[in-house]
Amino acid sequence: MRAVLRVLLNGYDYLVLYLGLFWLGILCLVWTPIAMLVYPLLSERRGRALGRYVIMAAFRFYLASLSVSRRCSFDLKALDALRDEPPLIIAPNHPC
Repeated sequence: MRAVLRVLLNGYDYLVLYLGLFWLGILCLVWTPIAMLVYPLLSERRGRALGRYVIMAAFRFYLASLSVSRRCSFDLKALDALRDEPPLIIAPNHPC
């Protein structure tokens, strides 16, 4: 019985992973034509601010939708502290 449950949970994990990646791709594809239409209408400063905001909101929406599966959980409090900081790249120092 445990083996069957483990196989089902592994299948569910794969489903969540691949549907999540598909969902992220859809979110990006939806934003791209909107960004192309808005790009000529905004100044560089406002366009950059809007682009960063939409990327942040879409990625948080993506993470929230993964959390609905109850197989993933995310704590973004440390990232919230960086909200008003200048742009930076966050790179993990581990291979996972």
